[in-house]
Amino acid sequence: MRIAASSSVVLIGLSAVGLLSAEPVLAHGYAGARFFPATLLIEDPFVADELALPTFSWTQGGEERGAEEIEFEVEFAKRLTSRLAFSLEGAWVRESSDEGRVYGFENLGVGAKYQIVTDE
Repeated sequence: MRIAASSSVVLIGLSAVGLLSAEPVLAHGYAGARFFPATLLIEDPFVADELALPTFSWTQGGEERGAEEIEFEVEFAKRLTSRLAFSLEGAWVRESSDEGRVYGFENLGVGAKYQIVTDE
């Protein structure tokens, strides 16, 4: 019981520090007075710091009968300048079918994004 109590105190302390040191959150998709949201065609039109914690997806069916895919994906993007960002993306996948089961990590995705024009 002592371990659980001390870990909850640490968690509360870290939460308090995070809330006290937080800066105001502003949308990063503004050009002048206009806001440009993410769309299906252009996922994220502006450079920003982002962290997508494990995104879980599960699909069943597909080309083979009895096929199933489970995927956990993580993405991290860091702004280097106001117009340039660097990103890393990785995933763990498990595919099952009537023929067997395969699982493992996908290739690491590395990317760069540069915002060429901001026209009000």
